[in-house]
Amino acid sequence: NLKIQTRDWESAKKIFLHLIEIQPGSSLAHERSGVIFDALGYPEEAIAAFNKALELDPLNMTALNHLVSSYMKTKSKKSALQALDTHSSHPGMTEKEKGFIAFSEGKVDLAKKLFNDSISTFRQTTPSYEALAAIASREGNLLRAITYYEQILSYDPTFFPARISLSRIFYKQGNIPKAREALENILSLQDNYAPAANDLAYLLAEEGK
Repeated sequence: NLKIQTRDWESAKKIFLHLIEIQPGSSLAHERSGVIFDALGYPEEAIAAFNKALELDPLNMTALNHLVSSYMKTKSKKSALQALDTHSSHPGMTEKEKGFIAFSEGKVDLAKKLFNDSISTFRQTTPSYEALAAIASREGNLLRAITYYEQILSYDPTFFPARISLSRIFYKQGNIPKAREALENILSLQDNYAPAANDLAYLLAEEGK
């Protein structure tokens, strides 16, 4: 994963292909190898890897999202829609996963309903709250997005991605003190959390500090 982050694709490929040799049933390993093949410009290999990941774990939503993206890149819209339809009918698919599929198809209102249904059923459903917050932000409803992120933090105060997102929303609103506070709260809990340190350094640099 670190090799992927540093775009050392060949080293990452070697590691994940070795992992597939010793753990052929790892959906994650196949998914990551698909990401690498895609980055290296091998779309057919990427699609095969994502399909294998989904064969091993039909609820691997990351693999499904990558598969749909790969199909769209190769102008295979029919295959992309077929993949979404196939997996949306899987018996283990919950409202949350169906929500992500609906969002991938551009059915935003349906996605919202499904995410809210997921929250009604399971209560503390962080991915659904995150998705609703992201949709609200995209629609320009920052106050609603803030509410969703705060809902996550009410039951999981150490979920740092929500605090990072809140900080960035406050920054958009021009509320720099609140943006800084959100980042400082993270670093008070975990002082080596790099994304928060990076964002806080940016804010301080803007202030000439």
